Amino acid sequence: MIISWPNLLKILWISLLLQSSLGVSRAAAVDSPRQFLYLSDHRIITLELVDDSSVILNYINLDTTFDLLRARDVVLVDDSGKGYRGHLFQVEEEVGSENPYKVSYLIKPGEFSGFVIVSNFELKAPLQTAYLKIAGRIIQLEAVSAENFEVVASRIGELNLSADDTVEAIRRAGFRRGFGDLVFSGAADAGDVEGYFKDESVVAPVPLKAPKPRLPSSESRLPDPVFVRISAYVGTSGGLRNLAVVEGLNEKLDKIAIETVRNSWVFLPAIADGKLAGAELKLNIVFQR
Repeated sequence: MIISWPNLLKILWISLLLQSSLGVSRAAAVDSPRQFLYLSDHRIITLELVDDSSVILNYINLDTTFDLLRARDVVLVDDSGKGYRGHLFQVEEEVGSENPYKVSYLIKPGEFSGFVIVSNFELKAPLQTAYLKIAGRIIQLEAVSAENFEVVASRIGELNLSADDTVEAIRRAGFRRGFGDLVFSGAADAGDVEGYFKDESVVAPVPLKAPKPRLPSSESRLPDPVFVRISAYVGTSGGLRNLAVVEGLNEKLDKIAIETVRNSWVFLPAIADGKLAGAELKLNIVFQR
């Protein structure tokens, strides 16, 4: 499938002991949290922002139904209210293969799954909260401190996923209350949260790395902005090919622009109708002095 568009990691299961049992109040979560938890008798979810391009999501489905997870339905929200959506799942065992990415995953009842979600998470303000949409539910994960986030790594192994009484199984794992919140899509209390999950049939490739080339001193006479416009094709694995100059400056700068993109720029592939897609792009390569 081709669309036209104009303009790690090791998975760790990490969870949390009841904060009050550690002498830490609910309000004592770190000022700029990077770890979040949702816990109920239906599912247990942890999320951790690793860096500007990756999030670790661990998921235990305690329900009797299948859960369909889509990478685009993970959203981080900063203090300004800006949302940063996930883009694709990176499949650890397929890194280095022809295509290490997936758009969605189906989690069976009683199943534990760990994921790396990749996107551009370059926050412009401190992180405030995290959301995950599953079917008609919007889950808000609760921020926790980095210290408490790792405490229950050993205890989660005690959770019996085959137990008939999941509430009792959770209690035996060391939890005494739920964490996070849940609202239903379309409900009055969903409010502005639904705005983070707008459906899009086509999603452009996401640039993970796009360094600017340095302007040679011999070209310093050129007025800003100094840029070369090129075309490129981003394949379903994120690879770049068919690079060509559309609007150039001179042979020297055109070559620098092409080589910078070919050797340094990194993209995640586009998504069309819920599937990976190739995309043709036009890119402005701006030089810095």
